Parts: sequence; structure tokens; C-alpha cells
Amino acid sequence: MTSQTAALTVVQDADILIVSPVSQRNSAGSALRNALAQAGFRQAPHTPSYRLFTYLTQNDSADTSAATLRDELRHMHSLRAIIACGTSAHLVALSACGVPLSHVPYRPGLTTRLPDGLFLIDMALTEGHAPTRQTFSPLINTLSQLLTSDPAEGIF
Repeated sequence: MTSQTAALTVVQDADILIVSPVSQRNSAGSALRNALAQAGFRQAPHTPSYRLFTYLTQNDSADTSAATLRDELRHMHSLRAIIACGTSAHLVALSACGVPLSHVPYRPGLTTRLPDGLFLIDMALTEGHAPTRQTFSPLINTLSQLLTSDPAEGIF
């Protein structure tokens, strides 16, 4: 008789999800996390909280990354916003949310409210460019407004 145990995956809920390719995780991604921490955001389970979802751009297909993210999104009931770091992150996030890619163009620095009420914030993060605190000021202001507003009304 063999016993099989199912792997239990616990997904940490958060208010904000940062979607970033692994290649950006160490430089611009860490600068973004530092800016969020300086503004009072903490890693989940604290409130207001953020969590990082990273994916491999070379080894994983966009479909595989989107499917993994889709599974995580199903368990994130407090989620209000996704920060997409770069074009590929934008595409992965849209696909995970079931939004046709042609419906929401990649627009760095702008916020889009998706049909389900979730906000997608596109952020251009480039390798070799050291982001400053000023780089993230508009994003932090947007997130602060978003998290203090009534989800039913929206701010955008």
C-alpha cells in the first residue's frame, strides 16, 4: 500500500502584488520594494502589504507563468493592485486575469482598472538604470490613494 500526500501550497494574501521577471528582481525590483517599505508598506501578512511574484523569462513560457499567477490570484482576496514591472510582466498579469492582451496596452506610469475591479499599474523598470526615490513617488502616491479609497467607488 502506498500513501500519496498532496502538496499544500499556501498563498500569502496581500493588498499589492508586484509581478516582475527574475532578471529585474535584484536591481530595480529591490529598489521598488525599498521604496514601498519607506512609504509604510510591509511584506505580507502586515497591512498595507505587498508581495512579490517573480517568473523566469527564459525558461518559463508566458502561458506557464500566467497559469501559476492565476492560481495564486484565486487565493488573494485582499488584492487591490498589481504592479507590472515591464512589458512581459504586463502580459503575464493580463493573461492571468483573463483579460485579452489587445484590450489593455502597456502604458508605463499609468493605472488601468480591469473589469473585475483590480488595478493594473504598469511600471517601466530597465536594467542598468538606478531608480531613485523620486522615480517611485507617483507610484507610491497612487497606491496610497488606492488603498485608502472605497473599493466599490474606485479612484480612476
